[in-house]
Amino acid sequence: MRFQIEGNIDSVTSIKDLTNALLRAQRAGDQALTPGQSIKVKGLRIRTYDRDINDVRRWALAQGHPVGKRGRIAQELQDAYDAAH
Repeated sequence: MRFQIEGNIDSVTSIKDLTNALLRAQRAGDQALTPGQSIKVKGLRIRTYDRDINDVRRWALAQGHPVGKRGRIAQELQDAYDAAH
């Protein structure tokens, strides 16, 4: 499973804090996160997904959608990729 982190990374003071936040997110609700879930931890939104985001980027470009080489991919494009696969 992969994680996408959104928010102000400055709210996390160290790699240890970030690691602990990810572990807490994974254990949220006494069950493992499943793809598509998101949780807020220490001011960050942590979203899980079960696909390679670069596959989404390549697919979106092949479909003619404007997508940057780096950075976040719009949720509607991610949803369209999921629907197509």
